[in-house]
Amino acid sequence: MVDNRHNKRLDCEECCHLRLRDSFYSAMIKNISLGGALVHFYDSQPGARVG
Repeated sequence: MVDNRHNKRLDCEECCHLRLRDSFYSAMIKNISLGGALVHFYDSQPGARVG
């Protein structure tokens, strides 16, 4: 299958803590590229957006 992505990506899964205001949230970051990454919050918060 041909990969038609504009930016090459790094196939990985990294656990981390993202800071939102004064709180930290556990998250998983996947498929990092120059265009962005997939972010999954383990404890999702209403209104939390990553961008």
